[in-house]
Amino acid sequence: MKRIRPALLTGLCVLAVLTACSDDNNGPTGPADTVGNYTLTTVNGLPLPYTVSQALGTIIRQGQMSILLGNTYDMVLEVSDKNGDDTYLETGSWGTFSIDSISFVPERQGSPAYRGTVGNGVLRAVTPDGLALQFQK
Repeated sequence: MKRIRPALLTGLCVLAVLTACSDDNNGPTGPADTVGNYTLTTVNGLPLPYTVSQALGTIIRQGQMSILLGNTYDMVLEVSDKNGDDTYLETGSWGTFSIDSISFVPERQGSPAYRGTVGNGVLRAVTPDGLALQFQK
């Protein structure tokens, strides 16, 4: 496997950890409740595999997000394109959170902070180019 070239997955490379807090009975009460491994289940509401680009033959096969204590995260996406299989790896940190959103920053310099949500074991994010990603704990 080789590393994905950034141009192939614009927007996917900015996916990051999402968390929230809540004092109700339905949602998490803090970061400890969100720690764990999440599996990518849908992209834009469709099951995997998901075709990102017909022209490039870019397909997301599977993905995993690990939310870690200490405000960090790791993500792995398995993708295929016309050149074969690729693995995309990303790490970063998440910042302050509220009931509705979390800000997060990939370690990669020049990447802007993003927002998302998590609750009841479901983690959601929308990439800047409009890919809606959903992970299940």
